[in-house]
Amino acid sequence: MRTLVTGAAGFIGSALVDRLLAEGHHVVGVDDLSSGTTANLGRAMLRRDPNAGRFSLVQRDIRTPELIGIVAGVNPEVVFHLAAQTDPAVSSSDPQLDARINVLGTINLCEASRRACVRRVVYAASGRPRCSTTRLESDVENYWAAPRSIYEAAKLAGELYLGAYAEMYGLAPICLALADVYDPREDDCGQVEFTRDRICIDDAVEALVRAGRAPVSVTGTYYIGSGETQGITTDVGGEFGWTSVVGLRPGGEEVRRAS
Repeated sequence: MRTLVTGAAGFIGSALVDRLLAEGHHVVGVDDLSSGTTANLGRAMLRRDPNAGRFSLVQRDIRTPELIGIVAGVNPEVVFHLAAQTDPAVSSSDPQLDARINVLGTINLCEASRRACVRRVVYAASGRPRCSTTRLESDVENYWAAPRSIYEAAKLAGELYLGAYAEMYGLAPICLALADVYDPREDDCGQVEFTRDRICIDDAVEALVRAGRAPVSVTGTYYIGSGETQGITTDVGGEFGWTSVVGLRPGGEEVRRAS
């Protein structure tokens, strides 16, 4: 399968690239390296690695007009859109910059996908507007969350634009509203008192990959969180083919949520 991953050199993006290559897919990464690094890509950048021949990195900002030609040249079957400005301090101090990257960059990606006749776009949405206790106990996928920060507002706007492109042009987006993603190899979960719902990187990548494989008839927004959100995770599993629900995170500590 031909894939394109924006934000490929970031924490989640690089883990997704490794997984896609391990499964035998062809991957083109797009990243301006403003926050991600080639070091994150590790094996994918090593020419001696057997998977390296199926990976290339294009160093570009997702706002560039060149993105239309890049996507058309790759002709991907699936686009994974993970590129974003994710620093809350930057979002607050420079909301225009935040909107240019997270809103206009997403629109540019939607337009590039439309022109290249790409249908499946998997978008890494923000789970934060949906992860309060009361919202997790409701149908959060169908709940239009009220943003509580400029970053959340921009990410929610991305969902709206993807929905509009779906209605107008037949795009088939899946928006995965990810809880806070962590790496159990670098995070001692058993020693942390959690204040937000969280999900480990391997589970986040699993959700992204399964969304990419899902039939184009499956669209919409799905919350991806911990085993505490059992009903929600079960629903998503039914859509994407999971047969079990993620339970305890590494370290044996259940996720706790702020009241």
